[in-house]
Amino acid sequence: MMTANTIDAIVEEQTRRAKREGRRPYLITSEEDREKLRGIARDGGKGIPFLGGYVPKDWVRTKRALLFCDSSGFGQPGEPALTIAEFIDALQVGYGYATVEAGQFQVFVAEYRPKREGEALYTHPRKEKQG
Repeated sequence: MMTANTIDAIVEEQTRRAKREGRRPYLITSEEDREKLRGIARDGGKGIPFLGGYVPKDWVRTKRALLFCDSSGFGQPGEPALTIAEFIDALQVGYGYATVEAGQFQVFVAEYRPKREGEALYTHPRKEKQG
């Protein structure tokens, strides 16, 4: 089990890397994108980027509650953490998704949408770095 300090250090590092590498949320533009993500997950790949507290300047984080998801692949339906299949079913067309915090076996995923011109940004109460 990871300590809170370890998780915070991971988030800080991923926040810096996301900004440096120009990472963006995984955008669901159609049902095909959702199915593509199922294939990536089935093949053991990681399709959802880890942004930590970084919010790209052309994106806005929505006020939707964070999605608490199993990342081990061993989660079962009915457990507190969404299974990979349940997580993918919860994704909405027109929105982007990124991991904001990760533990040993679960992650928190936030929902984003493209920013409209002149719109103010919503930031989560945790430290977020705008870029």
